[in-house]
Amino acid sequence: MAAKVKFGVFGNEFPPMDAALQSLKRAEQEGWDFIDLPDQLMSTHPLGMLKAPVPAGDPSSPTSFYSEVWFGSMEMCAAAAVLTERPEILLAVIDPLRRSPAVMAQEMMTLQHMSGGRMTFAIGAGEQKQFEPFGESRDKTVRPVGGGRQHLAAGTLGDGWLTYLPGGSSNDNEWMAEYIDGIRQKATEAGRDASKLRFNAQVVTVLAEDDDKAWELARSPNPGWIALTASSIDASKSWEKLGFQHPFGDFHWASNINLMLATPEEAAKLTAAIPDEITDFALVWGGPQRVAKRIQEMIDAGINEVSFFNMAGCADPEYAANWQPQIAEVVERLGGKLNVATPA
Repeated sequence: MAAKVKFGVFGNEFPPMDAALQSLKRAEQEGWDFIDLPDQLMSTHPLGMLKAPVPAGDPSSPTSFYSEVWFGSMEMCAAAAVLTERPEILLAVIDPLRRSPAVMAQEMMTLQHMSGGRMTFAIGAGEQKQFEPFGESRDKTVRPVGGGRQHLAAGTLGDGWLTYLPGGSSNDNEWMAEYIDGIRQKATEAGRDASKLRFNAQVVTVLAEDDDKAWELARSPNPGWIALTASSIDASKSWEKLGFQHPFGDFHWASNINLMLATPEEAAKLTAAIPDEITDFALVWGGPQRVAKRIQEMIDAGINEVSFFNMAGCADPEYAANWQPQIAEVVERLGGKLNVATPA
């Protein structure tokens, strides 16, 4: 019998704090299996593009995206640990290069005790945008080029693997299935139970009431920026794969993303020129039926945990009011259940 797939929502890590704290309690009330609170110093978009992805009249709505201002991830995980009782808490992703090993280990241990063992940490090599602007050195990174060291680390030292999709697999579920199988093989060779490994996908989702509205939102600047910069880890290669030249040339997400790549006005022009094929490749867009179908293909490839990026909310914060019933329908189509009403 196939293992149950878990579904999670990104916690609100932006002001005002009282609303962010309330969003954690609401996420538990809605029945999410886990709350994801990633560690970031700055966002991915050019300064001035992102607004808080919540309706003005409902600032504590857990709408699963972020803003330009970030609260500290460790602190927000501590808040989740004391304000909730049931959901797992996922700090994903955090890099160990900006903290000394002893301090980071102490912080992680403290959170694990505080949460009653509900913490999980996804460790990454970090992004240049978290280092260079703040005087930090990022000179010990591992560029993800396939199996080998990543398989070994995920299958023997860790408890699985986390990526963002579609970009993290270059929208190639066959490749991803082979990659996951490689991690399981390393775990088995090490005498571990590979069936207990966790494979988490942070899915870049533009969800709406129907496909036409979703496509309209997907073609707006903020989701478009993800299609431009994160269609894969090596975005320029994914563009070349589809027969297009990337406007930034040889562009690698972790090394090249920064707030100063463009002004909001320049970003709007760049994203408006993105080919439709790239938008379709890089974003999981559509009504609940279409989105669920595409995510099911990821699950069939081995993903057993799904975190949702609500890119519709970043395209139009007021549209985020539709998130709960729409995502509840998606989760139900995938075999899960949330405690919010689904549309008739």
